Amino acid sequence: MKTSAKLLFTAIALVLAAAGTLAIVTEVHTSSTRYQGVVTVFGSDAVWVGQTVVLLAALPLLVWLPPRWVGWAGAVWWLVLMAWIFGPLI
Repeated sequence: MKTSAKLLFTAIALVLAAAGTLAIVTEVHTSSTRYQGVVTVFGSDAVWVGQTVVLLAALPLLVWLPPRWVGWAGAVWWLVLMAWIFGPLI
């Protein structure tokens, strides 16, 4: 993959990380959903969404890893994401 494409993925990760950090700091997160339209969450729900978005921001950074590590890193990222989302239900 070319460096320009890697930098594009890094920019995407930075935007996601900034949005997640903003939600954590301000404890407000507004997003658009398919069936409910614009939804705003406050307090601990907004912090949880912000932390989830920061976790999602790590995925585009996998382009910087050597190709032999991408599969393993993606699998570990997926397991961490699933534990983060579904862990509180257990």
